[in-house]
Amino acid sequence: MGLFSALAKAIRTDVSAACQFVRRQAFAALLLTLLVTYAACRLSPLLSPLEFSMLDRLIRQRGPVAPDPDIVLVGVQRSQIEGYQETKPAECVCDSISRVDLARLITRIRSAGARTVALDMYVTNSCPVKGHDAALKAALGGGRCDVIVAIETNPTPETMYYRPPALSVVGEPEPILASPVMYNPHGGIRSVGLVQTGQLSQEEQKDLEPLESPTKVFPALGAAAYASMVGQSCEIPDTIQDDLVTCVGAHFPVWPRETLYLLSPLPLREPPAGSSAHALLVNWVGPPGTFPMYAVSAVLGEADPKRLAEWFGGKAVIIGSAIERKSVPVNRRPRAAAPPFVDQAGDSTMSGMEIHANVLDTMLRGRFVRPVSHPVTWLVMLVTVFLTIVVFRSAGTPGTLIFLALEVGGLLVAARILVVHNLWLFTVIPILSLVSSGAVCAVWGYTKATRQEVELRRQLRAIDGATATTVHDLKQPLAAINALAATLRQLQEKGRLSDAPEIIRRIENQVGAALGGINDLLLADPDRPIRLNRQPFDVAALARDLGLALGLTSSVHEVVVYPREGEVIIEGDPPLIGRVLSNLIENAIKYSPAGGRVTVEVAPFPQVTVVRVTDQGMGIPPDRLDAVFERYERAVPDGSDIPGTGVGLYSARRLVEAHGGRVTAKSELGTGSVFTVTLPAKVPESAHRVVR
Repeated sequence: MGLFSALAKAIRTDVSAACQFVRRQAFAALLLTLLVTYAACRLSPLLSPLEFSMLDRLIRQRGPVAPDPDIVLVGVQRSQIEGYQETKPAECVCDSISRVDLARLITRIRSAGARTVALDMYVTNSCPVKGHDAALKAALGGGRCDVIVAIETNPTPETMYYRPPALSVVGEPEPILASPVMYNPHGGIRSVGLVQTGQLSQEEQKDLEPLESPTKVFPALGAAAYASMVGQSCEIPDTIQDDLVTCVGAHFPVWPRETLYLLSPLPLREPPAGSSAHALLVNWVGPPGTFPMYAVSAVLGEADPKRLAEWFGGKAVIIGSAIERKSVPVNRRPRAAAPPFVDQAGDSTMSGMEIHANVLDTMLRGRFVRPVSHPVTWLVMLVTVFLTIVVFRSAGTPGTLIFLALEVGGLLVAARILVVHNLWLFTVIPILSLVSSGAVCAVWGYTKATRQEVELRRQLRAIDGATATTVHDLKQPLAAINALAATLRQLQEKGRLSDAPEIIRRIENQVGAALGGINDLLLADPDRPIRLNRQPFDVAALARDLGLALGLTSSVHEVVVYPREGEVIIEGDPPLIGRVLSNLIENAIKYSPAGGRVTVEVAPFPQVTVVRVTDQGMGIPPDRLDAVFERYERAVPDGSDIPGTGVGLYSARRLVEAHGGRVTAKSELGTGSVFTVTLPAKVPESAHRVVR
């Protein structure tokens, strides 16, 4: 229980300090929040690779989902490929299996009632072996089932996101479909291109001529299979917006570039032009083996038409190599399967046709990965950065580190939850903004602490000087009192008490001087209440008496009081107001070492009375003018030996404010100073309160 009590107390202390910081420096914290958020958004293009890498990590951590049941795969196994490579004629250029077997496979799948057959195999070269091309051409033509054939220009990990393969094909005869994939900077497939750009060379077009495909010109393999599945013609996708295309009557969100520009909704700067031919982010269903993959040997060896109809009827069938593997951001354990399926339990990467199956699944079910809107990102960053600034500027170091860890953890947890629902919450940029704001606040706090340390050292030196001056000022009257008391005792012993009244008067004067110094110290205590003995009195007469008395203390100063005659009645505490006026006149004399005139003006008004003390002294530096009313603060030039404690003006301000008034100062170096006291004609009832 003691630990929980201490923790609760620490939390309450930090919360209280945070509330005080918000009340005092809310504007500064908000301004810094806006600056950090803007800087993070402005740098978002440079931080984009990290943000996309985090997306890959979030997708890897996400669990698999059930695939679309209308998508099946047919894979050529390693044993078939190796066996054919050993037995095929030397002049044969068929890639994985004989095109005769491939034609038989396509015919059987179409006969089983498949809705779409997508061939993801390299078949662009004309095979010189008699009958190979003819068999494949016969299998591709005719029938109610669409057969979509794809080619690739051998993309490599060096084919990055910004430079997709140029695979658009035009002209007669109708060419074979292109099937590009997009690589992230780590060499793994992240997306596919929907808008094809570029054109095949004449040599590639010549190779295509023997394979006159009945298909039309389509975009990427996944979009073409999608068009066939929904029963619409597929054209090259049309751009609606920079990040949206329309194809087959549906809208597909795409990425024009692998670059985030969080300021794009604002008219501050246009984002860079797109260069990725509109890439569709693949929303992966699961690891290898998630989609059922039938072995080619099982399909060719199945004699029961009903079984084939169960396998392929009304479905989209993708045919390809089961060993052509590529890296994708999925690291779940591959699934094992028994015949007639291909066992992929030992696979760590994914075959090309599985990649296209994931693309088709993303389109058919509308499982598009969409980032949260930029305004939501701004709001998340503004709130978290503001809270970080508040905590770092108010809480202790353990509290700040715990809070920062909670913020970072909260963002990562939220991103992991949202990605399950196909929403992408940016985390790297907000986290870096949090860390940056914390670092800025740490520097801010260190700088402020350094300034406070310097100021505290200066105040301590001022207090030491004030203490030494006060001790000296008290020591002198006490020593005089002691000497006068000894003289009085000697007179008593000699029986000469006729001189006693004069000695007693001097003792009383010295006691009064000592008590005055003590009262100055008491008034310098901000926690000591000031209680007023209020009564009407003539403040003009008080000013004249003080001016006359203090003027006699200096032979080089002339103290003039206006008005010279007449009464100015206010309600207040005469001794305390007298201390205020005495302090101002004494300061005017003290800080005018060369002499000159000291003017005291008393001006009555209907609601207030103004007393103004003007000197012709050294003046106060502008940067020290407001500080002279603080405790232990003095505006004495360096090298000056003018004595003082630095509590006189502070005490004067407290006394004036206790009467409901105010005191201000104006000064010009080398010309003099003007101190103005404004007092109400009647002291308010609340004037006895504690004034700090």
